Amino acid sequence: MLPTVVGGVGINTSHERARAARQVAAHARDAVDCADLLAMLGLTADDGLISEDGHGDPV
Repeated sequence: MLPTVVGGVGINTSHERARAARQVAAHARDAVDCADLLAMLGLTADDGLISEDGHGDPV
């Protein structure tokens, strides 16, 4: 899972999770590869969703 706190500072915002999930999806070979890679990072496909205002919060 991606770390949520380092030195008392939150570094795992929904925007960062969305960006990470989208990067994984962009470079995965196929859907199974994507799901496996996301799972290794503690992410899901839903983490790649962003709100209509583009702030990375799930719709």
